[in-house]
Amino acid sequence: MDNVTQYLAGLENERDRELALSMHKIICTALPDAEVKLAYGLVGYYQPKALCYFGINKRHVGFYPTNQPMAHFAKEVAPY
Repeated sequence: MDNVTQYLAGLENERDRELALSMHKIICTALPDAEVKLAYGLVGYYQPKALCYFGINKRHVGFYPTNQPMAHFAKEVAPY
């Protein structure tokens, strides 16, 4: 079982699984060479170091970029 399939199996309902799969596809489009690992209860994308994580929660989707992408997009995210 791959890491994403393992993560999907732990989600409570089909809507959450569909949302997680959508997030995975979006991130894989942006990071096609990333290695996917489970860490901290989240799906993580590494190239070779961790670039971002996501997790499906009861009331929100958590998306957690690491320092490297935050520094790269500092101007774009500054207003937020």
